[in-house]
Order: sequence, then C-alpha cells, then structure tokens
Amino acid sequence: MGIKDRYFHLFSKDENFKREYLNKRLSLYKKIIFILKKLKVTSFLDIGCAYGLLVEEGCREGIKGYGFDLPIDELKQFHSNLEFSKGRFIYGDANNPLIIQIFDEEKIEAAVLMDILRYLQDSTPSFINNLDLKWILIKEVSNNFIIRRLRKNQFDVKLYSPIELLNIFSNFDLFEIYPTKFLFCCKSKNSFLLKIINLFPSYTMILRRKNL
Repeated sequence: MGIKDRYFHLFSKDENFKREYLNKRLSLYKKIIFILKKLKVTSFLDIGCAYGLLVEEGCREGIKGYGFDLPIDELKQFHSNLEFSKGRFIYGDANNPLIIQIFDEEKIEAAVLMDILRYLQDSTPSFINNLDLKWILIKEVSNNFIIRRLRKNQFDVKLYSPIELLNIFSNFDLFEIYPTKFLFCCKSKNSFLLKIINLFPSYTMILRRKNL
C-alpha cells in the first residue's frame, strides 16, 4: 500500500484509529494554540489537518485558522459539522499551484505540520517555501535508531531529525524546540543539543523566517 493509499485508509476506513485520534489529540492541539498565541500569530494553515480539530480550536480562540488535506469524503463530512471553523477547509494536492495562490491571498502567517511530513515527502519543502510565512511549527517523530527498530512496521517512511529540517527549510531559523510532550524548551541551534533531542521519541519545532 502506497503512502497516499495508507493515508486514505486511515481516515476513511479505520474506526479504531478515528476514535483513538479524536480522544488523544485535543490536549496537544490546546498546547499548539497556546504557542501560536504566544507568538502573536493571527492566522495559520494546518497542513494535513485530518479532522480539523486544531483549526476548530484556533478559531474558537480567535485565531484565523485554515485546514488543508486530501479530498477524503469522511473528513469533508466531519469538517462540515464543526462549529467555529466550518468553511475553512481546502482540499487538494500540494503540488497544485492554485493551492499556493489561495493561501497567499489569505496572507497566512504560520504553517503547522503535525505528524505529516513523512507522508508529504519530497513535495513538502517546495510547497512550504512557496508560501509567504513568518513561522513554521512542526511536530514529528524523531529519526533515530530506537524508533526505527521498535516501530519499523509503522514508520517505514522518511523520518526527519531536527538538523535535517533546518537544512530543508533553509529560509528559517530555529526559534524553539521541545522534546516529547514539551518536557523542556531549547532555543539553541547547537548540533550536539539537537542530536540529544533527536534521541527522544518525538519533538515539536518552531521555525522563524530569517531577517524578521
């Protein structure tokens, strides 16, 4: 099963995944919204928004949120029933230049990528770099040998270390990085510290465009 097929299956066929996803993600979304408010972000784009609950929480808190995902009928139906963010979802392929145009017109300040980079793969950098963003917030599974060994069946796709992401998004600097479950905050780009953080199961990384 290809990456896109797997994604479609998870969000359209797997009811156990849906229940677990909806139950476990809300506390994380509240933390992300807290960070966006601390950064004084007024608009954000959740790339790979899934059920749209981060967008819903952002709109509830007064931040103009938008969601972007593949045109999966089950997700569209779920989005249509949300209270605060109805109509703020766009569906399509990141390689479509019309998508870039839509988000540029909305003057999005921040992009949020939560556990989605491994699915977007090579299209990610060009899509993100073509948006006129001030901030990028990324939550990802770390790319280390422990994760690869213990969870190889789940993560037989590309994973990224913090250092790799700094190289990919070269127009941005590290602002803050948090290891798993926001245990502490690090602002240093020291490669040794970033390698230590990459030994944790996951991390949340905030990037700020250079020369702001």
